[in-house]
Amino acid sequence: MINKLCYVSALTLTFGLLCGCETIQLGNQQQDTKIRSLTASTQENARAFEIHSQKIQRLQEDSAALPGKIDSLQRQINYIYEQNQQQAKEIANMRAELAGERQQRQTQLNQMVQTVAEQTAKAVNSAAAANDNSSNTKADSGPPPGKYYKYQVQAGATLIAIAKAYKVSVDDIKKANRMKDDFIRTGQTLYIPQAD
Repeated sequence: MINKLCYVSALTLTFGLLCGCETIQLGNQQQDTKIRSLTASTQENARAFEIHSQKIQRLQEDSAALPGKIDSLQRQINYIYEQNQQQAKEIANMRAELAGERQQRQTQLNQMVQTVAEQTAKAVNSAAAANDNSSNTKADSGPPPGKYYKYQVQAGATLIAIAKAYKVSVDDIKKANRMKDDFIRTGQTLYIPQAD
């Protein structure tokens, strides 16, 4: 009976050891799986860390280059600003020159008008004096019957200016001289009707 008891005890002990070993072996397998999983996760984290480190390094390099780029852009902006200022000065100078030229041309035009007016007035006065000294009854085949001044066209004179100087209409001058248009030439003799 002791033998049986020893045998049963030995079997129980063996069974317990086997079960314990199997439990330990299962625990070891689970730990190995966990270790492999943790190792894989650690490797993934290491790869992600490496990628992020590279990105951070590139960002740091880009950030380090930014002040130089900003400085270059600022120099370009300053250059463009100076060019714009120079062009604005040149435009202002050109406008002033144009205004001066316009004023000079206007002055010259006014002088020409004044000269023409003076020459026309002289011609009118000399024609009036000549008419006063000559007889008005002298027969002249040029104009229709009536009293006329003789006027020799001066350079730059126009029918309008002559008509104003003699205080007659352009149509009266054209009728007296049998003119079909307003064209007159320097040196031409015109008959100007005398206003009553």
